[in-house]
Amino acid sequence: MVEKRLLNIVLLLALSVSVFFMGWSAESAIFTPFMVVYSLAYGGLAALQEPIRADYFGIKAFATIQGVSRTVTTVGTFMGPVLAGFCYDVTKSYAIAFGIFAAVSLVSTLLMFLARRPVRAAG
Repeated sequence: MVEKRLLNIVLLLALSVSVFFMGWSAESAIFTPFMVVYSLAYGGLAALQEPIRADYFGIKAFATIQGVSRTVTTVGTFMGPVLAGFCYDVTKSYAIAFGIFAAVSLVSTLLMFLARRPVRAAG
């Protein structure tokens, strides 16, 4: 019922804001609601990836695009904790790491905003 690209943009924005506030809050009363927002946004984004790829690129190239994008995701999933640990070792805080993660999510939001469904050649 909702256009997937728009929903993806909203969820990425919610993810960015929640990560930012989780990184800079020292109070559980602030952290907890943003953790809930983060969890819902992350789950929604996870569920939207395949349908958006199918809409944009069809099923013929789906497996190739899925493989390439999962490679990028895997690298990010591996490097995130390493970066967070490094930031903590240097600053004794996770705030900078969470700020970086929020910024990356904002860049993703911008890229999703700019993304347009490819025009397919007839025939």
